[in-house]
Amino acid sequence: MTKRKVYDHLTSVDTIIEDIKENQVLPLMVFQMGKVGSSTIKKSLGKYLESNIPIWHVHHLKNKMRASVYYEEGISLAEMMHKSLDESNKDQKLKVITLVRDPISRNISHFFQVIDRLVPDTYESYIKDEKPISDLHNAFFYEEYHKKGFHQVPLNWFDNEIKSIFHIDLLEEDFPKDKGYKIYQYDKVEILLLKLEDIQDTVKDAFKEFMDFKNFELKNANTSSDKEYTDLYKKFKSTIHIPETYKEEMYNSKLVKHFYKEDEIKKLQKRWNKSYKSSIGK
Repeated sequence: MTKRKVYDHLTSVDTIIEDIKENQVLPLMVFQMGKVGSSTIKKSLGKYLESNIPIWHVHHLKNKMRASVYYEEGISLAEMMHKSLDESNKDQKLKVITLVRDPISRNISHFFQVIDRLVPDTYESYIKDEKPISDLHNAFFYEEYHKKGFHQVPLNWFDNEIKSIFHIDLLEEDFPKDKGYKIYQYDKVEILLLKLEDIQDTVKDAFKEFMDFKNFELKNANTSSDKEYTDLYKKFKSTIHIPETYKEEMYNSKLVKHFYKEDEIKKLQKRWNKSYKSSIGK
């Protein structure tokens, strides 16, 4: 059996295009902002996808694409890949799977993924209760995480990445909020977009329609319950007070209003309406 190739953030666009030239097969892309469930999607695909089809799992591509020797001004990534196919194989379309998630939940999850780089001695200081958890809340809202601009990543990702490299503006396309997913069809690319909060209910239908997979099931990967920081992560979420200005910025954003119904947004807001008050205030 052929061992599947798996590309990640360390793989250059040139390497992938050279592989396409040699094997005449486009990869299946799992392409989305971090911490929206993409590792679970990637892990689940292995059971259903033909082994000769590579998987490309990546969060950011704009700069990598422009660094490629194959890059031409004004050309999309799908067009770059398509040029590498022989005429007999040009009926292939690049398939892309992407996801969207409540931006506050996403940002907290991402904060804990990068916490060791942002907050020295996290485990020793906070797990052992040597420092108050409110200090960690401050690091999230006002200090290290804020200073690096991480809070705006989910709000801008579709413009900075999907729109930039595929020349497709998904935020200008209709999205069926009740359905919870949509397949966008274009000349050289097809994009499946899933809303993470609905994925348990939609994943079978979505992958049957997009990939013709029967009874597609998710195989969890990279969940916080598997990580060393589980208890601290839960404590952080259960004690944090989300400032109203932050909720306003996230939940009144173009991203959230495009993909979520009003009642869904209210539920997301209510999730953070706790009586706890930390030192960061309102």
